[in-house]
Amino acid sequence: IDENVIINGVNDMRRKILLFRESLKLVWASSPVWTTANILVSVIRSFLPLALLWLLKVLIDDITRAASSGSGINPENLIWKIIAVAAVYFLDEASSDLSNYIRKKQSTDLESKMYELLHTKSARHRKQTRAGQTRTDAHQGETQGAGKTCCRGIQQTLTVVAEMAARHM
Repeated sequence: IDENVIINGVNDMRRKILLFRESLKLVWASSPVWTTANILVSVIRSFLPLALLWLLKVLIDDITRAASSGSGINPENLIWKIIAVAAVYFLDEASSDLSNYIRKKQSTDLESKMYELLHTKSARHRKQTRAGQTRTDAHQGETQGAGKTCCRGIQQTLTVVAEMAARHM
């Protein structure tokens, strides 16, 4: 394997890790409350299917044990386990809807933060361009060049923001 290929791969991985870290910072800065809620709901949702499987196993084991021993089924014990299975299933479904709601809220806040950053960068770039433009306009008419520079800056900013957003979708 060529050494340059390895070096380019490592550099590409570093760039991706850096973009990922910057994206996480942007997501956190846009809405720490919704980000925390999203993390918590995701962790809870990851355990609900396991709890459901365990409860179903316990229920089936009790039914099998009662049927094989011939002692009969204790309806009260069985009903509470069925209720527990239904409750966990309901929580799983409800948490799915809650997770979707949280993601939409977080996405809206992230979008607002990105527009705010884009506007701030664009305004700052315009201000810098205008300051440079007044100096150059005295001896050259470079208004069009400054406009192209501003558009290029906005286009670069949009490209970076789009890359960051694409990595989170």
